[in-house]
Amino acid sequence: DEGLARTAIMNLPDKVGVTANLSINYKAPTRADQVRLLFPLRFAACMRAHAIFLDQFIVLKTRLVEAKGRKVRVEGVVEDMSGTKLVEASALFVQPKYAKLLNSKGIRRALGEPMPAPPQGDPDEMLPHPGHGSAGAISSA
Repeated sequence: DEGLARTAIMNLPDKVGVTANLSINYKAPTRADQVRLLFPLRFAACMRAHAIFLDQFIVLKTRLVEAKGRKVRVEGVVEDMSGTKLVEASALFVQPKYAKLLNSKGIRRALGEPMPAPPQGDPDEMLPHPGHGSAGAISSA
C-alpha cells in the first residue's frame, strides 16, 4: 500500500489521496531473514549446527496505470534481487473532495518533491545600505 501510494499521490492534483481499493497476490515466500546452516561444529562434546542470518533484499516496482481527475490506478510488483516475482499488487487511490482545503506543502515535502526556490531579486537590493538603520551596519562616529 505504501509503495503504491507514493506513485499514486504524486499523480493526484493536490497530492493528497486515500486507498479506495487494494488487491495483493502473493506469488512466492518473502522472508525478512534467510537462514543458511553451516557445517556442524564440535563444542563441549556435542554437535551443534550454526546458522547465519542473511537479509533478503527486495525491489519494488510501481507504475501509473490511469489518472482521471481525483482517481488514480497503480500497479506494482515486489521482486527479489534475482528477479523472482514475490508479490503483485494493484490499487485505486482517490483524492478526497476536501483535499483543496489542506496545506499540501508539508505533504509534498514529505514525499520528496522539491520545493520551489525562493524568488531571486536584484543582488544590490538585497544588501543592507549604509545609513538606513539596517542590522549589522557599522557606523563611524
